[in-house]
Order: sequence, then C-alpha cells, then structure tokens
Amino acid sequence: MPTPDATGDDVTGSDDEQGINQPLPFLGTSDSSYSVNIKFRNSQGTDATLVAWLDKNQDGQFSADEIFDSFDGGAYAINNVLNGANFTTDANAKTLTWNGLSGLNQGTMHCVCVLPINH
Repeated sequence: MPTPDATGDDVTGSDDEQGINQPLPFLGTSDSSYSVNIKFRNSQGTDATLVAWLDKNQDGQFSADEIFDSFDGGAYAINNVLNGANFTTDANAKTLTWNGLSGLNQGTMHCVCVLPINH
C-alpha cells in the first residue's frame, strides 16, 4: 500500500528498494552500451510496462530517447512484464540495456526504473 513516506511496502514484508544491486556498473565515456540487472515482481493482477531511463546527457530530465532499448535480449515493448512475473533473485534478474550510446561526458548520470502500479 502506498504511503507518503514510501515505506508502505516495507512494513508488509516487500522491501523493493533492493531491485538493483549497488554500486551500479561503471559507464565509461567511450562505452556504446550499458546494462543493468534488475529484480522485480508483478503482482498487480495485469500485465505491466517496466520503464527505465538513463540520463545519458546528464540534463536531469528523462527523455523518450533515454529509455532502455533491450529487455533481457529482446526489444523494449509495452506490457513487457506479464502478470505474476517474479524475478526477485540475482539468479533470475532481468537485464536492461541501452545501446547506441555516444557523446557521453564524465560526471554524474542517473538511472531510474519504474514498474507502475495500476489502480
């Protein structure tokens, strides 16, 4: 259940802040792709769309061209997470990849992953 301080799920035994192992893999300025393994579960009762952005131009905004383009080896798609999907261990984590990176600058880059909750 959502709460104002975002801890509602933690008190129900579902600590979802551990979906990405830290620290994130290093991304060099000459790299042309970047991958992150993510753990998640879809228990919403319907298929869902996982979206993740890599702020590759470091402007603090997440643009459509910054969404990952490969989901565990397949192309990005709407409803890419089937209802009941359970990938919550390192062994079955899924890989998100951003391909075709170029013109990267040294500095801080943010990554945000969202699996929206349908109400």
